[in-house]
Amino acid sequence: MRHSAQDVTEIAYPNKIAVNEYEYQLKYHFEPNHPRDGLTISIPLPHLNLVDDIHLDWLVPGLLREKITWAFKNLPKEQRRQCIPVKDWVDKFLDYHREKSFKETFTRFTWKFVDPNFMMTENFYDSLPTHLKIKYEIVNDQGKMIDLNENLDVLKKENQKIVKSVVERIKFDIEQLGMTSWPMENIPLKVKKQAGNRVFEGYAALVDNQESVAIEVFDNPREAEKQHQQGIKRLVGFHYKERLKRFKKIPPDLTQAVIVLSTFIDTKELMENLENVILNELIKNFSSARKESEFEKLLANSRHELPRILDHLIIQLNKVADEYQSIQSLKQSMKYINELEDDIEEQLEILLPPYEAPLFLFSALSYIPKYLQALKIRIEKYPHRFEHDQDCIGQYNRLKNKWVEKVMGFVGNNMDIPEPYIHFQWQLQELRVSFFAQELKTAHPISIQRLDKSWAELLKQHH
Repeated sequence: MRHSAQDVTEIAYPNKIAVNEYEYQLKYHFEPNHPRDGLTISIPLPHLNLVDDIHLDWLVPGLLREKITWAFKNLPKEQRRQCIPVKDWVDKFLDYHREKSFKETFTRFTWKFVDPNFMMTENFYDSLPTHLKIKYEIVNDQGKMIDLNENLDVLKKENQKIVKSVVERIKFDIEQLGMTSWPMENIPLKVKKQAGNRVFEGYAALVDNQESVAIEVFDNPREAEKQHQQGIKRLVGFHYKERLKRFKKIPPDLTQAVIVLSTFIDTKELMENLENVILNELIKNFSSARKESEFEKLLANSRHELPRILDHLIIQLNKVADEYQSIQSLKQSMKYINELEDDIEEQLEILLPPYEAPLFLFSALSYIPKYLQALKIRIEKYPHRFEHDQDCIGQYNRLKNKWVEKVMGFVGNNMDIPEPYIHFQWQLQELRVSFFAQELKTAHPISIQRLDKSWAELLKQHH
């Protein structure tokens, strides 16, 4: 089928683009060194937080191939030499599944096909030619420009108060205050309000106000979801208010553990963290609930789960405290302890409270006493098997450092840490057991060879 030149141009350089159900005007200006050189999207001020750059940094078809070509040609020399001829690599990338933004997709593509350990820096993308960066133009009600920038986050930050005030000035019917129980049959995510000739859109969420919860409307869907999860957690906390209050006063069977751990973490901070751990575990399968029936199901499930969670937490925390106390005593009696100090402190930071998401897993709590015991055995045996210890810790650190580098890459690129990477952290702890305390036995067969193989598979599947 033949297309006219006009059809081809409209496909390559469309006049409008749809983002989250709304259409926005696109403008083109090709003049080197001009502030508008390239592509500009025009966004009404009230819509500023309805737009994100996940899809927009893919530009339009007429500019995308040039952007991809530039990205391959400007890789560091070692990686660039692997991407020849560039045209073939551009075609390969165009066929690759898009992972949200261009930046995230190109990073993952590079990890998978070029170098699994390559770290993409912010400077790499900052150095893109101006005409290959989308510009964001903010316009007022009359369509006049009030701000222009290549960085959408900067625009949102600079205009946050104005955008927020626009939403706040609108009284959405759903908004309520002072609630301590689930308020209605359904709390929709997206809400709209007609004001004159304009329709304003926002995102509803339960909000934790400490002594009560509210339903508020936000201009940003991500912020709304984040607040909503905290609101659900607070409502569950209200439901178990007396029980959690008794727990925070420190049950008799937890007193000794709290005293021991007070040399590592403040008691108030510890009890607040443990309450948070309990509530996170209770709501983990219901954190996005928006229907009353879903919340009722959460409470029904929690009635069975809460006693189990409390008992398990108390039992394991006592074991953790016992092992920590043994390690502290051992540190004071061993002359060579300075040689192990860095590793000891690193392990204590991982294995002792506060326990924070996403790296902490409640399911791992059963094994943490064993991992602390393995650390203690390593300290005890260190002088008698120095060479073996150095070989083992070297192999462990080699793999741990790869894991740290990759996780920091996810964090640095604003990506969620894939769940298999979180589990791999606990596999590394099992490896330490096999290295330093085989008498404790591992939860499953493990060796450095097995973990090297697991790591390679992890890079392929979750690059």
